[in-house]
Amino acid sequence: MKTPVMLRWIVSYWKTLLVLLAILVLSFMNPPSLPPSVTKLFSFDKLGHLMMYAGFTFVLLLDTSSLTGLRNPRRLLYLIGIAIPLSLGAITEILQTVLFSPRAAEWGDFLSDTAGVFVGWLAFLVWRKWRQRCC
Repeated sequence: MKTPVMLRWIVSYWKTLLVLLAILVLSFMNPPSLPPSVTKLFSFDKLGHLMMYAGFTFVLLLDTSSLTGLRNPRRLLYLIGIAIPLSLGAITEILQTVLFSPRAAEWGDFLSDTAGVFVGWLAFLVWRKWRQRCC
């Protein structure tokens, strides 16, 4: 008996879906208020965006690279590893403004998301190079 496509997809991308869920929860909840002295020193929000999207991109690339039987895996990796995280960043910023009134879209957040995508790619490429050497 053949496994349904959606179930195979969920099983293949369970780590990515878990990170995605965390990003959605953190993106749409009311942020805790920090003292002004802390926020003047450093923007934890932007660092958080960078780290979330770096982690999401890295895990997405790991899950995609582990799939077998793909016709053009490199092209798919580039497409999925760039289009999905950047689209997610843009959509969450828009939804924050439209549906979650205390939250608002910010270009700085989207730029941090974009930087996170590139950091995630860099981490994936370093991991893949290390994996090829050791294993």
